Amino acid sequence: MSEYKVIDASQISREKWQDFTDNNENCNIFSTPYMYDVWNATPGYSSFAFFAIDRNEEIKGILSGCLETVSPGILSKISTRAVLMQAPVALDDEALSTLLKHYINFMKIKAVYTEIRNNYDNSSQRHIYEELGFNYEDHLNIIVDLSQSENIL
Repeated sequence: MSEYKVIDASQISREKWQDFTDNNENCNIFSTPYMYDVWNATPGYSSFAFFAIDRNEEIKGILSGCLETVSPGILSKISTRAVLMQAPVALDDEALSTLLKHYINFMKIKAVYTEIRNNYDNSSQRHIYEELGFNYEDHLNIIVDLSQSENIL
């Protein structure tokens, strides 16, 4: 059994949440309570945020993102995807594993698929994702040298 429990955004103070994101180099705007509010205020989007907390109620990890529904109504079940614009940020492997297991269970009937955008090097934790059934794809960067002539471009 995990030494962490998972809570959601309604169960944590926004100050504690913001403090965690402010003091973790791997967090960015997408893990803040402000972005959570933006997604909830945007038609077709619904945000979620989960936190792995220890016995002292300290945050040891965050997983946040949004559900994006392309076609509302009857097609919503087959047109909703989950997007994590920020990869989960966990202070240790157990916190990450606990968050991902909770997320998988929570998301079972809510989204067709999940897209996690890794914006920091989490290669040391990739095995955790793979053990839980996630597939890794390299980030595609296309760099175009704009100093070339128009004809070459």
